[in-house]
Amino acid sequence: MKTMKIRALGVFVLMVSMMTANAQDKSYFLYKSSGKGANGQYEIKSNDHYIVTTKPGLTGAALYSPYRILDLTNNVGIMVTDKTKNKWYHIESLDTMYKNPSKLENLHESKVINGHKCDKYSAEVELDFSGGMVGSQTYKVLYAYTIWITTDMKTSEKLSKYLMAQITGNLLNAEINGIPVKIEYKQTMGKRVLAEGALDLEKATNEAIKDNAVNLPWLQADILPAAPRTQDITRRSGNQTDSKVDHLTSIWTNEKSDVYEERLKKLFEKVTGKPVSRFTLETMLTYM
Repeated sequence: MKTMKIRALGVFVLMVSMMTANAQDKSYFLYKSSGKGANGQYEIKSNDHYIVTTKPGLTGAALYSPYRILDLTNNVGIMVTDKTKNKWYHIESLDTMYKNPSKLENLHESKVINGHKCDKYSAEVELDFSGGMVGSQTYKVLYAYTIWITTDMKTSEKLSKYLMAQITGNLLNAEINGIPVKIEYKQTMGKRVLAEGALDLEKATNEAIKDNAVNLPWLQADILPAAPRTQDITRRSGNQTDSKVDHLTSIWTNEKSDVYEERLKKLFEKVTGKPVSRFTLETMLTYM
């Protein structure tokens, strides 16, 4: 009888340990996309201090897409490109990057996806892009999402605030209660479909990244501080070439160039401990 009690106690402890592990906040996620214009995977590693989002396995032009480090202690987002000839990093306040939250509409529909009971939501984001060989033309691109969210799993409050943005390329910024299991998306410009497909949750674990595994770019000599730019071009006739003037510009605010540059220099020095005398000028996409 004594042996049976000991065995029963062992089984009980094992069950409690398993329940505790399952109840822990998920801190690692891997999402895989499929469909027209699909862009591989999103891998999110996190702890109480950092959220690191990468796109593993991408090659070619996709290497120009920066990965992101969200430094929750300093309240900044760090964009890093380290796979190209010109390696750079950019820093911006999280309050600036995520100041305009997206709204999710609850469609009051549920279904089980990969063993998880999910609720259905929808959201849309419209962006304006400028271009054209002559003059300025504006193109409106619509991103439409259907999101299936489960509350069977959970993550930390810190990560739940930014998780949706990390797996939609910073386009859909919405704090959620639960974890997205599937995101169906369509990107259109007028009647033309640019991309469509789905993001599926491949893996979610309780494993947290260690602080010393986060590669801060300013500790690497070949990665330079950078800021996005706009370029004024003056068309001239005759044999004169076009004149070009670069201005620092924010992709999240409408600050004047000199004001923006001064704010950035203070922010970079505060976070890195190193003064910046000159930024590398890079063209950065809105959906970094």
